[in-house]
Amino acid sequence: MGSEVSTYGDVYSFGVLLLEMFTGKRPTDHMLSDGLNLHNYVKASLPKCVSEISKSLLQEGGTNVTKTHMHSLLSMRAAKTEECLTVILGQVPNLRNLYNLEFFTVSANNLGSGRHGDLSFVSELINATQLTLLEFSYNKFGGAFPTSIFNLSTNLLSLAIGGNYLHGSIPTGLGNLVNLQTLGMENSNFRGSIPTDNGKVSGLGDIELHTNKFSGSIPSSFGNLTLLTTLYMYGNNLIGSIPSSLGECHMLQQLDLSQNSLDGRIPQPLLTGLISLSVSLNLSTNRLNGSLPVEIGKLKGLGQLDISNNMLSGELPSSIGTSQSLELLHLQGNYFNGHIPSSMQELKGIQDIDLYRNNFTGDIPQFLENLNLQHLNLSFNQLWGALPTGGVFENASATSVARNAGHC
Repeated sequence: MGSEVSTYGDVYSFGVLLLEMFTGKRPTDHMLSDGLNLHNYVKASLPKCVSEISKSLLQEGGTNVTKTHMHSLLSMRAAKTEECLTVILGQVPNLRNLYNLEFFTVSANNLGSGRHGDLSFVSELINATQLTLLEFSYNKFGGAFPTSIFNLSTNLLSLAIGGNYLHGSIPTGLGNLVNLQTLGMENSNFRGSIPTDNGKVSGLGDIELHTNKFSGSIPSSFGNLTLLTTLYMYGNNLIGSIPSSLGECHMLQQLDLSQNSLDGRIPQPLLTGLISLSVSLNLSTNRLNGSLPVEIGKLKGLGQLDISNNMLSGELPSSIGTSQSLELLHLQGNYFNGHIPSSMQELKGIQDIDLYRNNFTGDIPQFLENLNLQHLNLSFNQLWGALPTGGVFENASATSVARNAGHC
C-alpha cells in the first residue's frame, strides 16, 4: 500500500461486516465451505445487490487513492449503497430450504412494506421441522394473519408477531401449536373474537394481545392455562364479564384487562385463585360495578392494584390493609364511599395512593403522613378536618386535597 491512503481493505471489511450483521454468520462458519462463501450465500437471495455492498466502493478507482478522491467516489456510490441496504432491510430472503432452522428472530428491524404478501416467507418455514422460535415483531410487515403459522413445527415455543401492520381476524388453529409457551400479537390491528382454542395450548406462560381491536368476550377457556404468568389484553374492545375461570390460572403474576368495555362485578373466584399475583392487577377504565370484594386481601404479594375509572361503589373492605406489598393503589374515578379504612396504615410499602373523584367521607386520616408516600390524591371527595403536616403532606406538589367538603 505504501504511504498512500488506501481504503480497499477497510471498505471490503466493512462490506463483510454488513453481511455478517444481516446473516448472523461469519466467513469461518462451518457451512461456508466447498466454494460457498459469505458473499455467495447472500447473493443467492439478493443477487442484484450483494456485490454493491460487499465489494470495495473504490474498485473503480484502483487500490490507491487520496482522501479527496476517496470522498468523491463514496459520494457517487452512496445512493446505490442506500438502495441496496433498503432492499436487504426491506424483505426476507428465501427460507424454503432451511430444514434445520431452529430460531428465526428478526424483531425490531425495518422489514416489510406494510402490504399484503409481506409474510409469504412464513409458509416457507413449514419445512423447518425443528423451528422453536419465530419472532418478527416490530417491523413493517403488512397483510392478514398468515394461517400457515398453524402448520409450523409443533416444536414452536415462541411466536412474536406484534408491532406490525397486520390486520383482520385470527382464525381457529393456534391450538395446533401444542408446545407454545409465549404468544405476542400486541400493537397491531387485529379484530374480531379472540379464538377459544388458545385455551388448548396448556403450556402458554405469556400472552400479549393488548392494543388491538379485539371484540367479544374473554374466552373462559383461558382458565385452562394453568402455567400462565402474564396476560395482557388491555386496549381492545372486549365486552361482557370477567370470566371466573381466570382464577384457575394459579401462577399468574400480571393481569391487565384495562381499557376495554368489560362490565359486571369483579369475580370473587378471580381474587381467591390468583394469590400468586405479585406484579400487578389492572382492571381500570372499564364498566365494572358493585363493591370491591373482601377477597382483595388475599393478594398479599400484589405490587400494584389499579381499578380506577369504573363504576365501583360501596365501602372499601378493611382487608385491603393486608396487601402489605402494595406500592400503588389507584381507585380514582369510582363511587366508593365511607371512611378511608384505618387498616391502610399497614401498607408500609405504599408509594402512590389515588382516591380522586369518589365519595369518601370523614376526617383525612392522620396515619397517611406516616406512610412512605410519594404521591397522594384525595381531591373531589367529601373529606374534612385538619390536614396532616408530616410525610407526603410536606410536599405540596406530591399531594392534592382540592374540592373536598370541609376546610382542610
